[in-house]
Amino acid sequence: DFHGCADSCIFKKCVLFSGAAAIGDQVVFAPFMTLEGPPAVVIFNVTSKNMVRVEVTGPVTNGYSKFWGAAAWKDKVIFGPHYLNQVGIFDLSTRTLSYGAAGSQQTNRGMAIVKDTVVLAPYEGFIVQTYNLVSDTWTDFDPR
Repeated sequence: DFHGCADSCIFKKCVLFSGAAAIGDQVVFAPFMTLEGPPAVVIFNVTSKNMVRVEVTGPVTNGYSKFWGAAAWKDKVIFGPHYLNQVGIFDLSTRTLSYGAAGSQQTNRGMAIVKDTVVLAPYEGFIVQTYNLVSDTWTDFDPR
């Protein structure tokens, strides 16, 4: 099995994660890699101990390197892009995944949200990317 995938399979579909964020008693896991079955977000209810797999569509496909990091924003969970150029916006009430506007392609690992702005941690290089959730716009900052 690949990277301990047999131990990581949820609902007999192999999905690995790279972060989680909570809204109330719901914890939403950010999809990183899908080796079997369609890409999915998993929701864990801390109170009921129930886990639900929600298949998603869009730029995420089977394979590697979707999102890295998650943070709660209002009633949504935002996923930081890893090898994507869009943030993922998961609406917990409708259980749907949408995407923000495309930004420049950069590898990021990790994120934080300050007010309405996602700040992405660069994995390679110095450029810090920000994405405004209200205006749907990107800004790249090069401190050099």
